[in-house]
Amino acid sequence: MPNEIVEDVTIGLDDVEPNTTYVNCEVGYANHNSDVSDVVFDHCTFKQHNFSNGAWVDSVIKNCDFTNADFTRSYWLRCQLQDVKLMGANFGDSAIKKLTVTNCVADYCNFSDSKLTDFSATGDRFIESYWNNVTFAGQAVFAECNLTDADFMDSKLKGVDLSTSQVAGIRLNLQLARGLKVSTFQAADILAGVGVEVI
Repeated sequence: MPNEIVEDVTIGLDDVEPNTTYVNCEVGYANHNSDVSDVVFDHCTFKQHNFSNGAWVDSVIKNCDFTNADFTRSYWLRCQLQDVKLMGANFGDSAIKKLTVTNCVADYCNFSDSKLTDFSATGDRFIESYWNNVTFAGQAVFAECNLTDADFMDSKLKGVDLSTSQVAGIRLNLQLARGLKVSTFQAADILAGVGVEVI
């Protein structure tokens, strides 16, 4: 993991070095795909918003703002997102393995058409987020997240655990929900979302 600390500098994304922690830095544009490995970004500002086709490996991103960022067709492996603003961010058509998302604000974000393997979310806000046609592999745990009005249509939910999260207004296909873990209290909200009247 990163061992050198760089603080309060302006650096291009192409110039980011592995095994480095960047604190309060301004990160400029990349001249090619954003490939980042073995890096920590803490309280950094990113000028670039298009990170499509990039790769993020063994990295930690804390207290950064990726509102409306484009991560389509990106690759994520063993990364952590902590206290990150992800409102409207687009992770569509991506391969995401062992991503941990903690205390992030990710309303309206999009993970549609992606493959998520061993995904973990804790304390995040995913209001009106999109998870359409997602392939979940391994475990996907949403612990104490707000998934109000989230859309999981056309996603097979085997191995997905929503049992401690808020799910009012969630949309999903009951035929694809086999293996989904929910609490008895959530069942009424989920059934109401597919038109079943619970008496």
